[in-house]
Amino acid sequence: MKTLSIRQPWASMIAGGVKTIETRTWATRYRGPLLIVVTARPRMDNLPYGCALAVAELVDCRPMTREDEASAGESLYEGAFAWVLRDVRPVDPFPVKGRLGLFDVPDELVRVSAPVDRLGWFEKAPGSELNRPFLAGSQACPKCHFRRDCRFSS
Repeated sequence: MKTLSIRQPWASMIAGGVKTIETRTWATRYRGPLLIVVTARPRMDNLPYGCALAVAELVDCRPMTREDEASAGESLYEGAFAWVLRDVRPVDPFPVKGRLGLFDVPDELVRVSAPVDRLGWFEKAPGSELNRPFLAGSQACPKCHFRRDCRFSS
């Protein structure tokens, strides 16, 4: 499966259905399922890292416009391409070493999991209009900081 490494908190925002456009300084002709994996660094408290989070359908890749800013969670910048994502589905987390560009992960490693309460991953940051991703520490795996029942903890 084609795979894209994304830093936190943006990877969790995509997995949570909050961010529907990923931006890159390069375009791709690829369309189809895209595995979203979290880079190992930087690490953020209570957010997963170094593992697969979700599968999304990459339905378009085009130059970014001002109208994309809200869905991308960032301002328009020179040379930005909007990677439009739809139908995001969580996967059972498994370790993935991130890479630059698109890369392949064997399909047999990817298991779509039961839907999760995506909105429960986000709360209002004090004194801010922005949502920030979080996972309660009591529910997080000590290795990947995602789910207690992930492949790391078995």
